[in-house]
Amino acid sequence: MNDRKLKYVGVNLTLASRAKSSQEPKELTKGKCIGVTFFVYGDLPPQNINLSIEDTQGNPILEAVDVRDFEKGNTGGLQAYKQVNFNTNGKVYINLFSPQDAATTVNGHFLFVIDTNGYE
Repeated sequence: MNDRKLKYVGVNLTLASRAKSSQEPKELTKGKCIGVTFFVYGDLPPQNINLSIEDTQGNPILEAVDVRDFEKGNTGGLQAYKQVNFNTNGKVYINLFSPQDAATTVNGHFLFVIDTNGYE
């Protein structure tokens, strides 16, 4: 049986009103990221707001998609998270950006679900 040791690692993100981008660094525990989600605080502006994750060399880990694609679902457990599959071991950069200046400030919390079983 594959026992999982899950660790939840979060980072607060803000894209200021009239800004086009922001970037937040985050140190991730060694393991395999199996799920992610983005909790929005308040309302999103009626425009495309993208989120991407890259390593310290600027290589994409998760390609840019609208933050609405990262919203947590209504089902229980891990199925509620956007399923991903990448190794974690150090710093990543979470990018929040829009092709146009943000109409309003975007605030939220991005959460990584990391399976550390076998990596400790």
